[in-house]
Amino acid sequence: LICLNFVKGDYEKTLKYINKLSKVSKNCYLSPFHTALIFIELGKYEEALKYFDELLKVNDKLSSIWRQKAILLGDIGRIEEAIKCLDKVIEINNDDAYAWYLKGKMLKKLGEYKEALKCLYTAVGLNKDWINAYKDIGYLELIFGNYEDALNYLDKYLEKYPEDFEAKYYKAQIYE
Repeated sequence: LICLNFVKGDYEKTLKYINKLSKVSKNCYLSPFHTALIFIELGKYEEALKYFDELLKVNDKLSSIWRQKAILLGDIGRIEEAIKCLDKVIEINNDDAYAWYLKGKMLKKLGEYKEALKCLYTAVGLNKDWINAYKDIGYLELIFGNYEDALNYLDKYLEKYPEDFEAKYYKAQIYE
């Protein structure tokens, strides 16, 4: 019922069922996790963060919770905090390509381009199919004047997403 109501968008009913479940099973970490997701859907981000923190107090080795918290923090503009959460994910699992990718994106937002590029290359090194990193790598290589590398990564990205205007724009800048 929790998942059904969540998918239907009936968040109030979902919260009701989660509250019932949490009373039956005090050790169920899915209850606070789903509650956090509902609060995100409702736009109550600080409430969602409280539930992520509650989970992490129980077990601070849950890299998926650290990652979700980082994504939320990034979405609400708290980039530095998001990076700290991603550092925790990477500490738990250094081979987490998604965490490296997200950290690269966050550092790019802060204008820390060299560090961002390192993280993005790490993500691609861990998972060559991490195609979304290719556009960001292309952009950053363009910034640094490494046009051949920029073109290579942008071309690979555009093979998968040929209609991406932003990537096309970056590519056009190489030829200016």
